[in-house]
Amino acid sequence: MRFLKEIVKSESAVKIACACILKFYQVKFTSSNLLSLIDGHNDPHSMLAIKDVLDEYSVKSLAILRKNIKYEDIETPFVSVIQKEDWPAASFTVVIAVNGNKISFLDPQTNNLDTAEISYFESIDKDVLLLLDGRTKKDEYNYEQNRINEKTSNFFSNLPFYLGGFLILTLLFLQIFIFKNTAWISPIFLLTSTIGTLCSTLLIWHEIDAFNPLIREVCGSLGSKSNCNAVLSSRGARFLGISWSIWGFAYFSSFFLYQLLFADSVSHVSLWSYISLMTFPYVIYSLYYQAKVVRQWCPLCLIVQCVLTFNACASLIYISVQNNFTEFGLMPLINTISIFSISLMLTYFLLPVLKKAQQAKNHELQLKKIRYRREVFDALLSTSNSITQSPEGLGILLGDPNAKNEIIKVCNPYCGPCSKAHPELEAIVAGNPDTKLRIIFSATGEDWDIKNAPVSLFLEIQEKMGDQVAHTALDKWYAGGSKDFNKFSEEYQLDNYLVHQHHKIREMREWYDTMKIRVTPTIFVNGREMPDGYRVKELKNFFL
Repeated sequence: MRFLKEIVKSESAVKIACACILKFYQVKFTSSNLLSLIDGHNDPHSMLAIKDVLDEYSVKSLAILRKNIKYEDIETPFVSVIQKEDWPAASFTVVIAVNGNKISFLDPQTNNLDTAEISYFESIDKDVLLLLDGRTKKDEYNYEQNRINEKTSNFFSNLPFYLGGFLILTLLFLQIFIFKNTAWISPIFLLTSTIGTLCSTLLIWHEIDAFNPLIREVCGSLGSKSNCNAVLSSRGARFLGISWSIWGFAYFSSFFLYQLLFADSVSHVSLWSYISLMTFPYVIYSLYYQAKVVRQWCPLCLIVQCVLTFNACASLIYISVQNNFTEFGLMPLINTISIFSISLMLTYFLLPVLKKAQQAKNHELQLKKIRYRREVFDALLSTSNSITQSPEGLGILLGDPNAKNEIIKVCNPYCGPCSKAHPELEAIVAGNPDTKLRIIFSATGEDWDIKNAPVSLFLEIQEKMGDQVAHTALDKWYAGGSKDFNKFSEEYQLDNYLVHQHHKIREMREWYDTMKIRVTPTIFVNGREMPDGYRVKELKNFFL
């Protein structure tokens, strides 16, 4: 079924679209970095997120309304928004090719390439397109190291699943071939308890985050009559004040634990056979309630009903063919009540904590949307400290000198945060020709100050070799980890730069002291200090 595929591959449509485009342009990237960029976006499920993420790889894009433009007149690939009849919400697709009356596009539900008639594609297209240009593409920064880190991280993050799968397969083997005293129903219980635990986990997940794309896709898998939220939020979705999702998770998790802890115990198998029969009336109640009262279906609930029904049938056969109806004894009953009670209480008390954590995450996302509105940023900027002395002619200038926007970075050449801020700011200048960056250094010009040497060299390089060489030198210096000036200066073979540039360093220092700057990096945007609470990397939301 489609929802099982989604459980295995729960990638967002934004990530699928971005990955497809980067592969098309043969850009080297890691999934972990791509996902980090998407999750860090203030609107991670939007076309703007696709645009901004692709911009990180220098793949340019432009959003337009298609209107009367023919598909064959649009350069491929491009991103489009589509929605089929049985989809609960619109999704993104990447159109790979248009040939005659056929159009090839990526199906975001299966992540496979699909080909259809243009007339059909027009019927599902929302006519919002993102045009792409990969001529300036660039590979992911530090790609090789990121790839190694990703492989290591993936291994350890998937290790619990590998161990869990190995454990289940081992138990199945033991129950079938080694534990001669166990019943034939034991392997069935192990498999059904595993499926039930997975489905009940998704039901719990729905309570935590009903708007998760995976949950919405699973719950919309039956078309217009499919609505998990209508079922799970109805009056009949609770028993004794506790939601059926919690009861179900406690039931299946304790059922699954029993298969692990008492894999060779016939008495526990007998007990759970009776329990399986006792839970069957809930199946009738749930089906009736969904069909007649809510008149909507919850796909996850239906799978749970199928598991319960299958277990009840298997248990009925098992009990019918055995002659001892009291085989399970007292201890299995005590164990069952204890484990179920613990599981129920843990789920009941932990669920509100998880809900609050998810709500905090949602609130953070909403806060980002507010923080990244340009009018909000400009309003906060207008209340911050302003520059009282013109910086004109100071430091090193990157970008068009006539650009409308000016960002000033006051920095120390040996400062770690300054090094991290440099590529972020340079990317803004590279992506926005209407923004320039002025770098003013905190060197003092005094004999004891080790900052004098690299700053003087940067200024000398700019004066003798030009802006482009100076920019390259800054990139090399800030990208390097050791900050070994003697080794760095050997490449340029310039003499007496300390003497030549001393007056410029003193001018920068006078401005530095006049502005009463105390820490580096200090960032000014259009004559005012960057508002508290904003980070350098967030400036791209206003200038890119």
